[in-house]
Amino acid sequence: QDEDDNGDDNTTVTTYYASINSSLSGDNLKVALYNIIKGHDKYDYDNLEIAMRTTDRDWSKSPDPKDENPKMHLLYLVDNENKPKDWNLSHGGFGSTVDGVYVWDKEHIWAKANGFSKKGLDAYSDLHHLRASDQRNNNNRSNLAFNNVPNGSYVLDCNGDKSGKKSSSCYEPIDCDKGDVARALFYMATRYYSGDGSGGTHLTLTNGTDSSGGKWGYVSTLLQWNEQDPPDEFEKHRNDLIYEQFQHNRNPFIDHPEYAARIWGK
Repeated sequence: QDEDDNGDDNTTVTTYYASINSSLSGDNLKVALYNIIKGHDKYDYDNLEIAMRTTDRDWSKSPDPKDENPKMHLLYLVDNENKPKDWNLSHGGFGSTVDGVYVWDKEHIWAKANGFSKKGLDAYSDLHHLRASDQRNNNNRSNLAFNNVPNGSYVLDCNGDKSGKKSSSCYEPIDCDKGDVARALFYMATRYYSGDGSGGTHLTLTNGTDSSGGKWGYVSTLLQWNEQDPPDEFEKHRNDLIYEQFQHNRNPFIDHPEYAARIWGK
């Protein structure tokens, strides 16, 4: 068992990583984690919004699992606390609407166009990097790589609040989502490093400007974001729900954020 414990006394989590020890780092640690998380139960992409009613709901506001129109916790939304959105499937799509426009949709944090564009691939529907997100910012982010953009332009979320920033090549989410984004990308670069489940494309985190062919940046920034924005209760609970009810695998970087620096912090 790893001596670097994250303080979680959950015996399921402890058992899940029982084969990982403090001597592992770099690619050796990545491969060891891959062998734990590979082969997950794939969920149907077209029904993911149904799963998200469970995984991405705001459980503090909608604690009853029988509530079929819960309040949602949206990635890239500035004020989830005071301006939450309904799940709402009443218009034949998903998400509540403002002036007839849906305000949330499914965000591929690792852009699907960069490594797994076919819907049937495991990576395409992997809940560990798919989040219910503010639709306006999902569109603004498009397929941009993630990085700090101090001179970028602000974009607005569906509430009209200043949210992320973007440049011509990069997108910077709001501070409370930076760690979530980083850990989702760490997961993807581990789960699909060998091309298994992504149509043979090897997913790799880089610091270069080339974000094509399964490469994605910027890993140095993602490591900073992982430190600055540690996993909160929503992110931890979501990880548990995906493991228990849907894919039956976990995101190691939520359970053990320190693993990221041991793999990529060279």
